[in-house]
Amino acid sequence: LSVCMMSATMDGDILGEYFSGCPRVSFPGRAFPVKTFHLEDALELVRHRVDGSADWSRSSMAAQRRATRKAGENGPPPVPTQQEYSRRFPKHGDGVCSALAALDTEAINVQLIVELVTWYVSCGGGVEAAMDTLKNRRKPEGYRGESKGSAVLVFLPGTKEIQDVQEALQRTRELGSSPEQRDWVMQLHGSLPPDEQRRVFLRPPPGVIKVVLATNVAETSVTIDDVGVVIDSGRVKEERYLVERRMGSLEDVWVSK
Repeated sequence: LSVCMMSATMDGDILGEYFSGCPRVSFPGRAFPVKTFHLEDALELVRHRVDGSADWSRSSMAAQRRATRKAGENGPPPVPTQQEYSRRFPKHGDGVCSALAALDTEAINVQLIVELVTWYVSCGGGVEAAMDTLKNRRKPEGYRGESKGSAVLVFLPGTKEIQDVQEALQRTRELGSSPEQRDWVMQLHGSLPPDEQRRVFLRPPPGVIKVVLATNVAETSVTIDDVGVVIDSGRVKEERYLVERRMGSLEDVWVSK
């Protein structure tokens, strides 16, 4: 007797024909409602302002070096102005459009990630409480909802970015003032020993919010069942072959759609 167990992403009809029309049993999964927010929504939510000296600012030296490397023979790509962003996003204010024009999206905005996580923690770590504050369009002040606390999962391209965000979060009042809360700002990537990786599946004690900073290993390889909020930087490390150098390179690139 051969039993084939597979995910719903495969074509069951083709596999059934391969096994001479074998019987098939399907177990329906659970679907959860998901509310999606984009970059412009996140900027408006936390009233983000771009630090001109930070690496993720277009005016920084780091951004200029990235633009020079990327330009090549064709010159630097055109950068949308604040007026152009205002035409693209008419429902958002000047502050959001100004921040979009000042951001270098080729870099990870550590400050924005920290502001989003601390905003969620200030809601009490509950998804319903966070959504209530969104409906009211106000920043919570010690508001605690009735919902059970949920973990936060942040996708980042590599271990350096994970370390940078972890250190920045642990310097905040919301996540760094208590030693117990600091311990629940966790890393998850392939270089960690198995015992450290398994910690992300544990449930935190009452009053503590679990924050998992992960590479895309957590996107397909594992399921953390108490996650209520996902913050995706949209970038991954990908192996590329450089023809002009005849060698491979690990590049920080946008994720495919």
